[in-house]
Amino acid sequence: MNSDFNDLRAKSRIDRLDEAAWRREFLRRWKLGVSPKITESILEQLKNLRDTMWRITAVLAVEKAPAKRDLKKLNEFVSLIQLRGQVFYQEGKFEFKMIPPIRDWNWVIVEIAADFARLLADFDLQRIRICANEDCRFAFYDSSKSGGKLYCRDACSLLARVHRFRQRQKLSERATAN
Repeated sequence: MNSDFNDLRAKSRIDRLDEAAWRREFLRRWKLGVSPKITESILEQLKNLRDTMWRITAVLAVEKAPAKRDLKKLNEFVSLIQLRGQVFYQEGKFEFKMIPPIRDWNWVIVEIAADFARLLADFDLQRIRICANEDCRFAFYDSSKSGGKLYCRDACSLLARVHRFRQRQKLSERATAN
């Protein structure tokens, strides 16, 4: 969801979904085993999914209910392909997995949408946050003990503090000049 990246130093937005290197790293990190090559249609679907998840997250972050059209869209993404259930037995343990007919970008879209749906269904919605740094706005899950985390990462907290400090300095300088 945070692939629409805001470069905090350059103050510009970068859509990382458009970057083949970022997609390769994403696939490697999550062990998805899909070719990083992508069609325009799939790219558009990924961006649409991201936008849908963002809208849902943004309203949840202010403790409101998501729009029905966004939930409908999320359900469409979750059911994009037919999965089949399979039971495995390894080293004395059973495991149940939903297996796609083909591991491709459609399957990746379903996996992303399903993971987001599991977050909504199984986790504390009051801990879903949007970074308080206006230049960042990343979505994150606050797993801190107190549940009061405002920033997605330390860099954002630091940048926000520096910004507030500079604002106070400017106001102080103006007051002294008058």
